[in-house]
Amino acid sequence: MPKESNTMTESNRFIHTPRVLGVALIFIGALALAGQIFDFDLGRFLWPFFIIVPGALVFISALTGSGDEGLAITGSILTVLGTLFLYQSIFDHWESWAYAWALVGPTAVGLGQTVFGTVKGRPATVTAGWDVLKVGLIMFVIGFAFFELLINVSGFNLGLTGWAVLFIALGVFVLVRALLPEHKG
Repeated sequence: MPKESNTMTESNRFIHTPRVLGVALIFIGALALAGQIFDFDLGRFLWPFFIIVPGALVFISALTGSGDEGLAITGSILTVLGTLFLYQSIFDHWESWAYAWALVGPTAVGLGQTVFGTVKGRPATVTAGWDVLKVGLIMFVIGFAFFELLINVSGFNLGLTGWAVLFIALGVFVLVRALLPEHKG
């Protein structure tokens, strides 16, 4: 009886590097051509993909291959960072960096750990990642409230409406937490 191998054969690999590279080059070339034809500055919106795509490939590689948790975290950080830059480029909202860094720092680390632990069947890693993810999201929300609602760094001028929405959201969060059954780790 032939011995089963844990490694994937070349035809069953999730990522075929030459194919992915070929499609990516065609896509980038087509976008560049469209930008020239329609006189549109695509560079402003495309440069974050030089961070997003490698980050996503590293992340997928860690999940599908023999990559480790550190590789998944690195891929997650790069992907989230590139996505944040894409948002800031599209909406010209660079002031959000005052608090959005929390999505890169703790949040992306926790996301990488949580997904990696889930895919690889490591419950302790999922729990640790989820805890880090929650801390990062809390830091982001606190930073958002401080910089956007109190200091008004972006000039959105949410004023009393913003504070009212914040109090409603906070009240819903506290109420839901109070209604959920307690679970012990």
